[in-house]
Amino acid sequence: MPLATVSRIEEIECRNIEIANGRYIVKYRDELLPLFGFDTQVHAKNEGVQPIVVVSQQGRSFGLLIDEIADIAEEKLDIKMTGDRAGILGYAQIQGLITEIVDVAYFLQAGGSLGRAA
Repeated sequence: MPLATVSRIEEIECRNIEIANGRYIVKYRDELLPLFGFDTQVHAKNEGVQPIVVVSQQGRSFGLLIDEIADIAEEKLDIKMTGDRAGILGYAQIQGLITEIVDVAYFLQAGGSLGRAA
């Protein structure tokens, strides 16, 4: 995802994650923050802490559920293959690894009116 859209990398307590209207949501800095996985196989952890990437753009925010941060890299983006599912722009080679490129706009739209910028 574009580094400019990442506002924070956080670990939130799993006990604070709730399900509202069929999706994960957490109170974050006095606001409601929708949480998304990259696909239907990604679920919030049941206990302990859940790492998330908080993304903010156009005055709205959401959190992406992740397993871990492997690395942060700033590179010119050259998408070689387009994405084959919603939320993924495509695939690029970054630091020698094939990397999925997240479509931030897709998740902002999916968040609806929730998630005003934190």
